[in-house]
Amino acid sequence: MEVSTEDLAAQVKAGRADLQPELLSRLKYGAAFIGDAYLQGERDEARAQALLKAALEAQKAVPATELSARQSECAAEGGRLLAKADFLGRAVVSQLAQRRMKKLLEG
Repeated sequence: MEVSTEDLAAQVKAGRADLQPELLSRLKYGAAFIGDAYLQGERDEARAQALLKAALEAQKAVPATELSARQSECAAEGGRLLAKADFLGRAVVSQLAQRRMKKLLEG
């Protein structure tokens, strides 16, 4: 989802303010994955960064249509994770997503 999220951020920065809600949703879904991994005991940030780097590299070999389908599936799973989260979890995810969006749009 990282690639599609960065593409959305670039479009919002270029003046497509109508895409901002979609960008925030994508960021929330990504943060839901991070929160879920944390709750399952994954707290090794160096390992997580290495996995992210490997995944981004592997995506380069995936055809665009397949990559788009995979990203949509990941977003849907992120939505399911967010829907299962309690109030506090959703609040934390929302805060993380808003902070990330601010960073993407100001950077």
